[in-house]
Amino acid sequence: MSPPQVANSLAFYLSPNSVRNTIITGSDVSYEIATPKEIFHSGDRVTTITRVERNGEKRVVGEYVWPALKKSRVRVLLADGDALGAWVPTNDFLLRRGGILLSTSRSFSGANGVQYKWSIKGFVGQHLTLTYDSNESAQGPYALAVFHLPRRNIGLQEVRGAYLEVSPTVQSDLDVIIVTFLLVERERRDRERGANAAA
Repeated sequence: MSPPQVANSLAFYLSPNSVRNTIITGSDVSYEIATPKEIFHSGDRVTTITRVERNGEKRVVGEYVWPALKKSRVRVLLADGDALGAWVPTNDFLLRRGGILLSTSRSFSGANGVQYKWSIKGFVGQHLTLTYDSNESAQGPYALAVFHLPRRNIGLQEVRGAYLEVSPTVQSDLDVIIVTFLLVERERRDRERGANAAA
């Protein structure tokens, strides 16, 4: 199953392909994702997501904590853009679609109450897809964002880096889309690692 298309998309490349420490680079804006190394840090390690404008101006747009024995939590930039909001449990921020325990879909709110949904599609070569959280038949043939895993050749060398394809129609919610993408992709990777370890 090939990933859905994103009309007139903007590409954001991950270098390296990590959800803990990476730079996500787009044509007009980049995001620095930084998590302190475990060996040098005591207590909960906070992953910080910083938006970097072309002129070098930086602003923290989100943070999350994924502790080993406690529930993860997140906070994002408030709508007025002045400060980060309060910490909330990740499961309250990213709601399971339909309340189904094993569901891989997560819903969240953007600016002005717009509802979005991240879904994992496919069994082999899974891809993460963002759509509006509404009637799927009314959404048309295009997704709002799709994450593409790195492509490797037969020698397992990377020939194309991982990237997030985003529709310009959701640019006003780009900060929260990046934060939620990191959370959902981390969950997907953790689940994949667990399945591989069990095999």
